[in-house]
Amino acid sequence: EAFAGISGNMLVGALLDLGFPFAVLQQELAKLHLGEYRLILQKVNKCGIAATYFNMQLPSNHEHEHEHHHENATIPHHHEHRNYTDILQILQGSDLDKTVQAQAAQVFKVLAVAEAKVHGITIEKIHFHEVGAIDTIIDVVGCILGLTYLQIDKVYISAVTTGRGFVQCAHGLMPVPAPATAELLQGLVTQKGGVAKELTTPTGAALARTLMTQALEIPAAFIARQIGYGAGTWELGIPNVLRVNLSEGETSVPDTATEQLHILACNVDNLNPEIYPYVVEQALKLGALDAWITPIVMKKGR
Repeated sequence: EAFAGISGNMLVGALLDLGFPFAVLQQELAKLHLGEYRLILQKVNKCGIAATYFNMQLPSNHEHEHEHHHENATIPHHHEHRNYTDILQILQGSDLDKTVQAQAAQVFKVLAVAEAKVHGITIEKIHFHEVGAIDTIIDVVGCILGLTYLQIDKVYISAVTTGRGFVQCAHGLMPVPAPATAELLQGLVTQKGGVAKELTTPTGAALARTLMTQALEIPAAFIARQIGYGAGTWELGIPNVLRVNLSEGETSVPDTATEQLHILACNVDNLNPEIYPYVVEQALKLGALDAWITPIVMKKGR
């Protein structure tokens, strides 16, 4: 439920809140060989709701300090810019499960395509500013690890609240949602909401676009057994949390439209009504699931 937007670290926080063990996350992320960083896990309170806050810090001797719009906050960060190929090499060179690698690569591809389109350049030339650094790799991979650990088969997302106003990016002031975020949210129902902040980040939008199906209402067959809250950084007038409902076992929503049906229809002119029962009977014998006759009046009163 993205009533306060969605970001990578908010989703990781929510999955940790649902029972994804922090120790497993640390152990799996170490397989990326990203060098030195520190993971942050805190229990926080957002407008009276207890939530789990996840983030990370890099050592202060990293070069290239700039403002980084990390998942629901603007925090000074030091990090190297990386292009899409660099990120693929990090993923493929890791010891992570191949399925996790592939899903993470897909999220970054969706991000790269959106950034390339916004800036009018090719995907190879994209150098990620907000989305290319270690923290976003950790967020994307962390989300996929959490979904995998909790054995989540399908993720539904509500209408996505983007926030409003302007945000300071590497290229200057950008409207909210930022151009790449807006591009990624194409095809999804969004709403601005009343908060003048960037609530949905490019990472959050890419995760929604790649891993989730939109459902504006919780589907009827979905019975929540557990709820987790992942916290954003800011204190807002609304609870700055991502709420995740977990449905298990038989209560999962079945996939719809698993078979395709064809309807055959025709108008019959001037047939003896006594023959119609035989026609219906033969249609059913030939395999029709149902058959029926509707009287109609055609030209010349026939």
